[in-house]
Amino acid sequence: MELSLAIREGVYEALSGNVIFDGSPLKVYDAFAFPPTASYPYILLSSQNNSQRNTKFVRPQDAGIIVEVVWGDLQPVGFKKAEELMEQVQNIINPNDRTQLDITSKGYRIGDTINVGGPNLTAKNAAYYVYRKLATFNFIVSTL
Repeated sequence: MELSLAIREGVYEALSGNVIFDGSPLKVYDAFAFPPTASYPYILLSSQNNSQRNTKFVRPQDAGIIVEVVWGDLQPVGFKKAEELMEQVQNIINPNDRTQLDITSKGYRIGDTINVGGPNLTAKNAAYYVYRKLATFNFIVSTL
């Protein structure tokens, strides 16, 4: 399996059903493949990158994915709520106990995860103030 797909599937599987708001799990969408009727809040798996490290005996790779928590509200509020939801995402993908996302079934092992953060973005559409909390998760990955 290609590394980007393994990371995207691993993150999707880890987050699906596990980020909770008002007692219900948030929907997780892949890139911009979400329906126009999607309700706020939701999680969006966004851009990815990966590159091979140059070492003598093994071929580890650096891989990353941007995860977005998207919140919409009729009032100009929402960053705090988006940040609280992003904390749940962080605790799943990069918990304090240093447990790594398990993608061994996809042929890879994550050796380390780093959250390098990301910007907070705002917008206004016809009805909603939209807040997007972004986090870039970088992984050091090796093949099995």
